[in-house]
Amino acid sequence: MSDQDQLDFDVARLSRVFKETQAWCTAHLDLSNPGGSLRSERLRPEGYPEDWTFGEVHVLRVQEWVARRQEFLRSKPTSAQPAQGRVLVVLTHSDMGCAEGIEPSDGVIEINDLPPWDTWFDCILAEDHPPYVLLAWIPEALVERVQKAMNVSVTEPLLWLEDAATWDQTRRTVERFIDFLT
Repeated sequence: MSDQDQLDFDVARLSRVFKETQAWCTAHLDLSNPGGSLRSERLRPEGYPEDWTFGEVHVLRVQEWVARRQEFLRSKPTSAQPAQGRVLVVLTHSDMGCAEGIEPSDGVIEINDLPPWDTWFDCILAEDHPPYVLLAWIPEALVERVQKAMNVSVTEPLLWLEDAATWDQTRRTVERFIDFLT
């Protein structure tokens, strides 16, 4: 796949999915249960967590999951205005499963170093970090908790989009993607 092919996104779809993710998370976030409130049982990814160990993100399952969330939003639209937040980049297939981020993040980051599935908005190919990068939108109210998990992580599978400078191709890909969304 060429760099140009990788950068050719369906901008309208991605913009819609990003905004839907923000609206969904804003409407469902409960700070008394930060990790659980953004892991809606009705949207639980198939085979999760058993088939998702060690950060093995299933791209087609992420796409199917996003489509299910879209169906729920169509049937019961939310009037929540999107809050501020940050884009979290999750390295897939990293040496994860250590669970060191659970306690410092109050359960926002779980055993496989994945953020709540309600925050996921896409999974993209990253040539310089095979095979994929999961993208999640983290509401501002949870940013400090996620940062605490990142601070104790041995394998460093999580980072903020703006800190992804060491992966040239991935950063260019994700930045172009985000530019279209904002």
